[in-house]
Amino acid sequence: MTYHLCFPERRCATVDDLEPLQFITQAPTENDARRKLDMTAQPLESELVFAGSRYTIFQPILPIECKRLPTPVGKDRDKREYVYSAQSTSGGIHRFKMGAHGAQHSFAAMIAYVQENTCAHWLGEVNGWISALATSHGPLWSHSDELQISTTEDASGVMRMKSRHTRANGRPAISLEHLWVQQE
Repeated sequence: MTYHLCFPERRCATVDDLEPLQFITQAPTENDARRKLDMTAQPLESELVFAGSRYTIFQPILPIECKRLPTPVGKDRDKREYVYSAQSTSGGIHRFKMGAHGAQHSFAAMIAYVQENTCAHWLGEVNGWISALATSHGPLWSHSDELQISTTEDASGVMRMKSRHTRANGRPAISLEHLWVQQE
C-alpha cells in the first residue's frame, strides 16, 4: 500500500512551492541502516535547503511511518501497533519517541490506512491506548502524547491530526503530523 503513495522509479513529486522531492520506500534510518522507514521525502536534486537545514539526496527531509488500522492479526502483532507494541519495537509513535525513527528530526509524519470503521473511531482507540500507556508506562508516556484533530474526517475519508512527544535519551521533542486515509 505504501508503494502506491510513492512514485515508481523515484519520480519527482512537487509539494506546494517546495523544490522537487522524491518519495522513497523502505529507506534506511539515519542512526541504524538495518532499520527501515516506511517512506521518506528526500531531495530529488543533489541538495536542498529546507527550513534552514541543508539536505542531500541521501538524507530524509521527512521520515514517514505507515500503519494499518486495525493492525493485522498475527501471533507477534499488537493491536496497538500504531502507538506501541509489547511484543516488538514495531509501535509507530513509540519508534519516534525512542529515536529509532527520526532521531535527527524535530518533525515527522505517520500515515494510517484505515481499513475498518471510521477515522473518528480510530482516533478514540488510539488516544485510549495512549491514555492507558500514560497510566502504566510513565514517565515516557503522558496524556499530552494524545493526538489532536487538525481537520475532521471529510467526505473522502481523510483526517489529519497532530501530536507532540517527549523523547528518550535526552533527545528534543518531536512533532508528528498524522494523515489517516479511509480505504475503500
